[in-house]
Amino acid sequence: MKRTVRGSFLARTGPEWGQDLDSGQKALVRLIRDALNHLHDPALLRRSPLAAACGVAGRFDTPNEVRRILTQAVEALEPGPDEPPQSRAWEIYQSVFYRYVEQFSQEQVANQMGISLRQLRRLQKAAFDALALHLREAYPDLDHEAASREQTDPSLLPADQDLTEDLDWLKNSLPEEPTD
Repeated sequence: MKRTVRGSFLARTGPEWGQDLDSGQKALVRLIRDALNHLHDPALLRRSPLAAACGVAGRFDTPNEVRRILTQAVEALEPGPDEPPQSRAWEIYQSVFYRYVEQFSQEQVANQMGISLRQLRRLQKAAFDALALHLREAYPDLDHEAASREQTDPSLLPADQDLTEDLDWLKNSLPEEPTD
């Protein structure tokens, strides 16, 4: 994997950045989000399509390698020292680093950053897009793997995580007892 300047791909304005994503890019973002949601689950990481696309499938240490690849990609989002601490680049990095690498809940990350859950989800969406761009450059087979997975069996794709988290939040926020 080639070494890039930390956070440099966050500032890109290429055709992939800031525009509607094509279906292959959307599928890749879903794969990355699913793998990050299970970053510390070796069984799921072993079966992740990212393992094959990154060339680490079938190895005894597949889960560790997928975890390493994803963790390094998240760490590559970290802005350089010249970036102001309150910049959007730092917010994007912190939104995924603390949530997935450090394993804090969304509520804890939002509270730590002083933002709403909705804003945190927006930042995480931007981070997933940046991670997809970064991993596409490092592993060109990711596009093919994501597209083929989506075409062969759409039921294998994870449910929309944002919707699931919103519904979980709603379920947990309802009163436990009926009100008058």
